[in-house]
Amino acid sequence: MPYVSAYSVKKPDGKLHVLLLNKHRDSAITGNLALAGFTPQASATLYQFGKTQDTNASLGQTGSAIDVQTLAVSNAATNFSLALPAYSVSLLTMTPGSGGGGTGGANNGTGLRGSYFNNRTLTGAATGTRTDATVGFDWGTGAPGVAGIGVDNFSVRWEGQVEAPVTGSYTFTTNSDDGVRLSVNGSQIINNWTDHGPIDDSGTITLTAGQKYDLKMEFYEAGGGAVAKLDWLYPGQGRQRVPQTRLYPATTTTGGDTAVYNFEATTHGFVTSDQDISGIASSADRASAGANALWVNLNTGTTSGYGTLYKPNPGPNLTGGKTVTSRVWFPVGSNLNAIQLFVHQANGTWKGNHVGTGTLTPNAWNTITVTVPNTGSAVGTLGLQFHYDAGPWSGACYIDSINW
Repeated sequence: MPYVSAYSVKKPDGKLHVLLLNKHRDSAITGNLALAGFTPQASATLYQFGKTQDTNASLGQTGSAIDVQTLAVSNAATNFSLALPAYSVSLLTMTPGSGGGGTGGANNGTGLRGSYFNNRTLTGAATGTRTDATVGFDWGTGAPGVAGIGVDNFSVRWEGQVEAPVTGSYTFTTNSDDGVRLSVNGSQIINNWTDHGPIDDSGTITLTAGQKYDLKMEFYEAGGGAVAKLDWLYPGQGRQRVPQTRLYPATTTTGGDTAVYNFEATTHGFVTSDQDISGIASSADRASAGANALWVNLNTGTTSGYGTLYKPNPGPNLTGGKTVTSRVWFPVGSNLNAIQLFVHQANGTWKGNHVGTGTLTPNAWNTITVTVPNTGSAVGTLGLQFHYDAGPWSGACYIDSINW
């Protein structure tokens, strides 16, 4: 628009302010303002300061006026139609939309899977499960509305994925009464597992636009009031409840895991042989089938290498010609370059299937197979190796449903 100057600033609360100057003394100017990298709510507030009857009046002198308008957002929430009076100053103020100040990703989530337990420790089978659109509960001294769950002494695990609208640093904030823990992309960023009244706890993590990350929030209620809320803020977006459209529920597995090694309650005698793997355990954090999987905690070195875990003497029924399958999960942002499933026979024959992570999907369950050679020799070792590039990295991977 000729004669018009525009200046913008994004405030810490996420609001975008655009200052427009029409420097033509005698003519109003109309036009369209297009936004980039910011998605506002369906309307915005326009403040206009300009002269009215006195064509020679300067801004702010007698004869000037202040006009406040509400403008509709058009064209997929990116454009405004504006009319700027002659010799005027206009201030356009916009609040980020509920989708969150950016358009990365599908933005069509349905919430998180909530598993409700009639104890404070998240142990045993869940008393009930449901999909919660958001985590924004203030139950007061009442019950959460799940059959079998009372007003006190219960716990909840919300699981699924969160989708990042923009790239940058995210601050997640919980408001809870009582205990709370929050993990994003396998990293625990909040841990206040204590009895307390309603209190905020925060943690930060860097996420990439359009990418989905595993999210797990755990909560317990001891007595009295019960509050569980999950908010976030990120570049261009002030603190808000993490919206339903950015949350995707964890899938619910049906039936048990009937694989030879299902890791439902044990590690099945798997051991590690490298310092790059600092621990393994049966874990309910996620599962390909059943309720648990094998949690593998990696702490990789500064030079490239691999971490190994294996099962000695897996059994006489693992013979030549049989194909072993394993389900494997690894997070976004790891430095893993390959995962290998292998067998080592008693006669020294070794067979492995080295699968590059570029052909696998992070934050998802992948299947890897290897076929035992027909040598007539028993399998002495069955195992997996996590190969990594140079540079330290710490994080969790998971193995489940090893079968043949």
